[in-house]
Formats: sequence, structure tokens, C-alpha cells
Amino acid sequence: MSDIEKGRQHLHYIADEIGGDIGQDIRDIINDYLIRVPAIRMTRNKRPGLTPELADKIRAWAAMNPEKSQLEIANDLYTNPGRVSEALHFKDKK
Repeated sequence: MSDIEKGRQHLHYIADEIGGDIGQDIRDIINDYLIRVPAIRMTRNKRPGLTPELADKIRAWAAMNPEKSQLEIANDLYTNPGRVSEALHFKDKK
């Protein structure tokens, strides 16, 4: 049981003990404010896949900088290492 649920139960008990208008006011506060809001599902950022232009740019940058790792190339070109790998290893894909 979560802390919110425990707090709600305890406040309901107090509201029942007090009774009357004040008890009802406490119940109203519990029902209006002490609720767990369902999580909002966030979707992934839908970026386009590896474009032929980006692949060409990655290949050219890698050729000019053979000492750099795929991660460094990705950081230089503001993309992710997966796209760099795809551009370097699957040249005939696009």
C-alpha cells in the first residue's frame, strides 16, 4: 500500500471520528486532492531514420577522421552511434 493510500485511510478514519460538517469537509478534501493521477504515457521522439544525405555525411566525416570512434563521429555530427554504424556498415541498404 502506498503512502497516499495510507494517508487517505487515516484521514477517512479521522473524518468518521469527527463526523458532521467538518468530517464531510475532510472527506471532500481527500476525494478532491489526495488522489493518484494516472501516469501520462510519453511516446518516443519520432525522428526520421538514416537519410542518404546523412549517411554520405557520416561516411565522409569518418574517412577524414579515421582515428575517431563511431561514438566520437556521432557526437561530432549530433546523431547517435547506431546511425553511424548503419551508415558505415550497410552502405547498399538505402
